[in-house]
Amino acid sequence: MMKELEGFLKTRLNQDLYHHCLRTAEYAEALARRFGVNPVKASYAALLHDLARCYEDDELLNMACLFGILVDDISRSAPVLLHGPVGAEIARRELGIADDDVLAAIKNHTTGVPYMSGVEMVTLVADTAEPARDFPRVRRIRAAAKRDLAEATRQVMLSKVSYLLKCGLRIHPLYVETWNWICDISVNLR
Repeated sequence: MMKELEGFLKTRLNQDLYHHCLRTAEYAEALARRFGVNPVKASYAALLHDLARCYEDDELLNMACLFGILVDDISRSAPVLLHGPVGAEIARRELGIADDDVLAAIKNHTTGVPYMSGVEMVTLVADTAEPARDFPRVRRIRAAAKRDLAEATRQVMLSKVSYLLKCGLRIHPLYVETWNWICDISVNLR
């Protein structure tokens, strides 16, 4: 099945995005094994996470409407936030993916969501810190991912929220809700 999914992606994505998805799937499988998460689900979700990333803003908005996905004001002004939910629907409708964990991980990999499953956290971390990524906080995320999945997730959310604040961009409520949730989880683990 993995080779079929890779073939599907190769026809849909540009080369850079396709290779990013392959690296993310490989890293997600390693993280899943490290933290006792289902590695098959994690690798499928990570492979497909950017399935809709290639679409232009107007296409994402149209597809969200077609699929019955709620589009809030922030997503309307930054449609790239919809590539997760739209990608999950494409995976379900076109690829026959029926696993709720995989679909949720695809859907929520950008903003996160409170009470994320292990598959969702692994996908979020793998997408952000796959080996070709290079940005100021990535080493900190990778270091956390060697020892604690919740802490790695917290570091990802810190990086995302910090970037949005630094750029003066609006912050989707799911970022804030996920940040608050993962801070509570991290505190309870210390």
